[in-house]
Amino acid sequence: YKFDIPASTALVTVEVGFPAAASSPVELAYEIFRAPDMMTPVATAQDELATDNRSSIKKTFFLGLNAGSYVLRVRDVGDDEQDVLNHYQVKVTTAVDLDTHEPNNSCAQATALALANNAGMASGAITFQGDVDAYSVMIPSGVKILDAVLSIPMTTPVDAKISLFDSSGKFMTALANPRGETGGTNVHLRYGLESTGQTYCLVVEDDNAMDSDPTATYNLSLKLDDETDPQELARRNDSPDTATD
Repeated sequence: YKFDIPASTALVTVEVGFPAAASSPVELAYEIFRAPDMMTPVATAQDELATDNRSSIKKTFFLGLNAGSYVLRVRDVGDDEQDVLNHYQVKVTTAVDLDTHEPNNSCAQATALALANNAGMASGAITFQGDVDAYSVMIPSGVKILDAVLSIPMTTPVDAKISLFDSSGKFMTALANPRGETGGTNVHLRYGLESTGQTYCLVVEDDNAMDSDPTATYNLSLKLDDETDPQELARRNDSPDTATD
């Protein structure tokens, strides 16, 4: 199937599925190619539940501002089933990415999160499959408690996850909500830092990079608390190497 993406449109949602009442041995999959290149797909998807005979897929992809002609190829996951009785349906829609922070898909592209009185806020959305939203924050020298809350006030397929990296890209900690579809999201991460006055990176994403929801705006709030543990006022003692004498 051939479709065109207009200029200034970054998001493409492709829905492929059998009618709700149909039972089919075919487990649907598809690839998207930018014409005329039919060798290297720019996006792929497949039915994630391969045993229910109720195949359907709906995924949103970020194709950038690459206006032009694209080709959608639909097939069976294993290329070994067929169904002449049930007809699948295809729907392709395009949209502008309303997340004003994009592109911020890595710590190198992170949106700066300014702190006022040791607190700051940002909002965004996981608008496409594999979307990653990175935020940089400058932490002053000293022992601090980073308190980050990621909230989504609605049910969503996105299982929101927040991760923390230091200025060298070293992973420090992460926390996720694995049940976005059962209600609102509230991920509360508190982490002790012994900062040397460096920039840290907070990353918001879906926990398996498979789901997205352009309609589900998240709110990220951040604050820095002073350490109150008297054993950790000068430095953290979270390991044998930094143990309090």
